Amino acid sequence: MSKKSELNNVNPHYLERVVDLSTSFDVSASEDIFDANGMKLLAKGAKIASGVQEKLIRHKLKKPLENSIALADGVTIDKVVEIAKQLLEEVAPLKALLDSAPSKISPIDPISCISLNSSTITLLTMAYNSEGQRAFKHTVMVALISTILGIRSKCSSDEISTVAHAGLLHDVGEMYLAPEYLKSAAHLKPEDWKYVVVHPKVGQLVLQEFTTYPSKVARAVGEHHERLDGSGYPDQVIGNKISREGAIVAAAEALGGIFMNPNSPLQRATMAMRIVPGEFAADLVSLISSTAQSSSLEVQGSNRKPLSELAPNLQNLHDKLLNTMSLCETISVSPLVKNNVAYLALQQVVHRIQVIKRSLASSGVGSCLLEPHLVLSEVAPEILLELEVVSRELQWRLRDIARELFLRLYSQGYEVSGLFSELINALDILP
Repeated sequence: MSKKSELNNVNPHYLERVVDLSTSFDVSASEDIFDANGMKLLAKGAKIASGVQEKLIRHKLKKPLENSIALADGVTIDKVVEIAKQLLEEVAPLKALLDSAPSKISPIDPISCISLNSSTITLLTMAYNSEGQRAFKHTVMVALISTILGIRSKCSSDEISTVAHAGLLHDVGEMYLAPEYLKSAAHLKPEDWKYVVVHPKVGQLVLQEFTTYPSKVARAVGEHHERLDGSGYPDQVIGNKISREGAIVAAAEALGGIFMNPNSPLQRATMAMRIVPGEFAADLVSLISSTAQSSSLEVQGSNRKPLSELAPNLQNLHDKLLNTMSLCETISVSPLVKNNVAYLALQQVVHRIQVIKRSLASSGVGSCLLEPHLVLSEVAPEILLELEVVSRELQWRLRDIARELFLRLYSQGYEVSGLFSELINALDILP
């Protein structure tokens, strides 16, 4: 679902999730449901269950399905607040980020003021109902981090309300994607991303069409995977073309998974946000960094990977950088690069790899790539943590380049896309 004209076509993945909900919740038609030609498909009060799935999917509806279903006993804002309070108690970096705030404004207050309509209740209940509530807890986590970052960066009450809403609803577009792309253990190949990168725009459209929230809430949802340096998705927006609220939610989304790591989460977060300068707003990076420095959450050495385990990953990263630059040089002499899209794509890849190489050198990890045994102390947890996080984060940045390159070129025809296939595979391959 990517255009308004498609809203009346039932999204099969959304409908599948509605049917899944019907096994645990009472899901029914809130009004008579008609197809585009005026034929009644379901009467008001009819159950939305597996028996009606085929009937709904085969027809274009007069009104979007989202506006025509009711869910009894779904997720309420009280449930959101309950989980948010649990996370504040259980997730140490959240508490540290909040405790170091000069003012003691509770992030629970803006979240508790979020109003949910039938469409957003259904979407949040889908998240609650999937993979052991993982998606739901993630979205509440992002709402909390967004709100705390808004408070800590002295946003207005209106801006704090916006990031609280957008944080909670940032992933509603995922409910329109095939489930296999969303599993936590899934390894997405570059070609899979063409199905995934649309979810911020889908979420933005859903909020625009099915809620009365201010447009800036929907905009921030659409921007939650963008990066200030243009390396994000779906639109590669740069700098101040990203709204302040969108930049906050994007940072919160990136921090959400890191904060759940029990081992030195604030230190990991600081390195992840700083490793490639310009990805995130400087004041937000500084805020995380200063919280890490003042926090009592120490870098723990007992859970650090030993240097013998880290060395192969470091060597792999070094080899990958050399290999990809060599492949870029080979591609550059091909006559196919005269294609303007191919030329610009190659220039962007070279630039991004050079940025990563500079980031590697400035991190201090670069000196350990060829001869990691030169790190003298196996018991220095700070050094081992940096080696682990920097190598992991830069591997992910290389995979991001593979994703972007594929998305730029897959519509350019076999010859052009084939020219870059080896480079894409080299960038994407895991250690």
